[in-house]
Amino acid sequence: MNTKRRVLLCTEYYSKLEKEIKKTILEHNMKVDFIRDGIDPLKYDFIFIVGTDRTVLKMLHRLNFPETPILTVSVLENGGFLTSIPARELNTVIDRLLKNEYRIEPLQVLSANIDGRIDIKALNEIAVFPSRSATLMEYELLVNDEFIWRDHGDGIIVATPIGSTAYSLSAGGPLMLPTVDALITTPVNSLDPSRRSLIIPSNAIVTIRAIHSSSKVEVIADGIDRVPVGEEIKICTLRRRVNMITFDKVLGISSRLYKKIKLAEELLKMPPSAKLVYKILEYEGPLTQKEIADKSMLPLRTVRYAISILSKNGLVAKMPDARDSRRHVYFISRTD
Repeated sequence: MNTKRRVLLCTEYYSKLEKEIKKTILEHNMKVDFIRDGIDPLKYDFIFIVGTDRTVLKMLHRLNFPETPILTVSVLENGGFLTSIPARELNTVIDRLLKNEYRIEPLQVLSANIDGRIDIKALNEIAVFPSRSATLMEYELLVNDEFIWRDHGDGIIVATPIGSTAYSLSAGGPLMLPTVDALITTPVNSLDPSRRSLIIPSNAIVTIRAIHSSSKVEVIADGIDRVPVGEEIKICTLRRRVNMITFDKVLGISSRLYKKIKLAEELLKMPPSAKLVYKILEYEGPLTQKEIADKSMLPLRTVRYAISILSKNGLVAKMPDARDSRRHVYFISRTD
């Protein structure tokens, strides 16, 4: 007698869809549990994460980057970079899953040790920035204890190959296929025009030290975990991997990279306020208009104008705020 496969279902804000997906899973003779605090993801055969790319990152952080195979399902029509499977195709996808007609794409996980006392992890990137916008930061960069440069700028990003399509790309970093065994360090708005992204081996240890700024400096993991830093950050790649389930070659990266480039070209035609709002939503996740204004330091009327442009182009959508149904939060509705 075959043992039923166990699925851990992770979603947010999608109660109706959640029920439909649970029903689909049960119809395939699989057991299903919903994510909750204290749950052990290693007891499951599969983890299903339903939502946007941001949802995937939030759930990975909540589950402490488990090695259990993960299937990501998009609630957006065009999908995302990490969520390429539309919810409407879930029935067919589970059939293929149970027939073992899939492959595992292992993705690198970064770990950052902050001042020798706190460790945080990331799938996309570890970023170091002053907490106040438009504030310069001075720092030194070392790779394997070898001094690389001293810089003044807005900050620095250390990204994985899968993270090369996220914040690092926005800061001028290169695109990298996820199969490449390397990391990318990208200085952000350096005062020195000779500063460029540096590609280093994935087994290197990156040290960022001698950090000075007029405001508090934070280490930010995937835009989710934020920890103040005093003196030094050491960043390395963990041996463990996040195991993404895919039915395409290399997560269908080639076509999605092309779409990402087309999206960048589309954003270039928009006013600076629209670009800024898009990048904030991409990095911070769903926000109210006031929260966008606070983070961008733009006037509310400018935020409303930027949102209207992004909405007309199908890049941003809104939904009721789970914290207050009288308000709306805005989120990225198209990532490629």
